[in-house]
Amino acid sequence: MKRDVRRALELRASGDNEDYDLLKEAFDADWSSVGSQPNRDTNSQDLLAYILALTSHVPMLGRSCSSLIESILKWYVAQLSPTIDFLGWQPGHVLSFLGTAVSG
Repeated sequence: MKRDVRRALELRASGDNEDYDLLKEAFDADWSSVGSQPNRDTNSQDLLAYILALTSHVPMLGRSCSSLIESILKWYVAQLSPTIDFLGWQPGHVLSFLGTAVSG
């Protein structure tokens, strides 16, 4: 998976977005509740593996990858929604904070 992620980021840097878009789309699925699994081939364990692979390539993530980071954050907040709701936090506020922190 690390090679796939690296390849997607390298190709994106050279102007080919196909692999990057596929990676991003995996996180863009409807993950509205914990344990939900959209009609896709990708499951939450796969997405966690992609995140781990991305941590090895953080230096390659620049502003051009902000849409991927945003998709990952949205997925992560969706996974935390029951906890966030229990604490009285608004998921939108958490996402906005994380997005600002990453892009800032």
